[in-house]
Amino acid sequence: MECTEAMSRTSSSAPLLVLTPDGESTAVISDDFFFAGNTENRFGFNATLGNVQAFPGLNTLGVSINRGDFAPGGLNALHSHPRADELVHVSSPYNVGDVAAQVITAFNSQLPGVVAAAPSLFGSDPEIPDAVLAENYQVDVKIIRLLKSKF
Repeated sequence: MECTEAMSRTSSSAPLLVLTPDGESTAVISDDFFFAGNTENRFGFNATLGNVQAFPGLNTLGVSINRGDFAPGGLNALHSHPRADELVHVSSPYNVGDVAAQVITAFNSQLPGVVAAAPSLFGSDPEIPDAVLAENYQVDVKIIRLLKSKF
């Protein structure tokens, strides 16, 4: 591919040419970098993972980065990362408006993992006994059963 052909495919005047594994060069355009995660779920949230499984080049570097997409009013459910600390960059403190929002998270691990709190407590197999959860959260067993019915 000649440089002039590549320029006609890009949205800027200075094309970036990338050599593909088969030896062909292709132009990279800005649309190759812009996307929105699918937030059509009960939480209105999607995480696009940038860890060692998505980018093997991160192996042994001890870092990863994610992008979180929120639908209007969406939330990232309570969770923890068993193998990492998390730093979150939020552009606005709350997603209560009528537009989508994004966050960028950075981790000090190439594979931080995730443990979602609610499914781990109320949807586990084998089940955590209702009486144990009721006593721990100081609520009636009926509330625990209601929560378990969601998972």
